Amino acid sequence: MIQGFYRVHYHLPKRQGFCICVLKAGQIAGGGGLMHYTGSYKQIGRQFVGEMHAKMHAGVSETVFHGLKDFYLQLSGMVCGGYGQIAGEIVEVPDAVVRATISRLSMI
Repeated sequence: MIQGFYRVHYHLPKRQGFCICVLKAGQIAGGGGLMHYTGSYKQIGRQFVGEMHAKMHAGVSETVFHGLKDFYLQLSGMVCGGYGQIAGEIVEVPDAVVRATISRLSMI
C-alpha cells in the first residue's frame, strides 16, 4: 500500500526542487513554501495514476513550473514499497513534463 507522508524531489529540464505530500485513501494533499496541491490517485499493483491541481499561495512573481501559478497535472508512474518514480504532464503546457521521485517518510 502506498499510503503515507512523502518527500517529493521533482525535476524539470533546467530546475529541481522539493516538497511534501500525503497519499491516503486515494487522495493527494501537499505543498511547499510557494505552492500547495490537491488531487486523487489510484494504485493498481505497482502502477500509479492520478491527477493533481497545483496553486500558488505565496506572492512570488514566477514559479519553476513554466511560470504557471495555477495548473493541473496528469500523473503516471511506478511505485514499490515506500518509493516511486512519477511523471506529471502539465495540462496547460503541451509536452511539459515534471518528473518526481517520491520517498516515504512515515506511515499514516
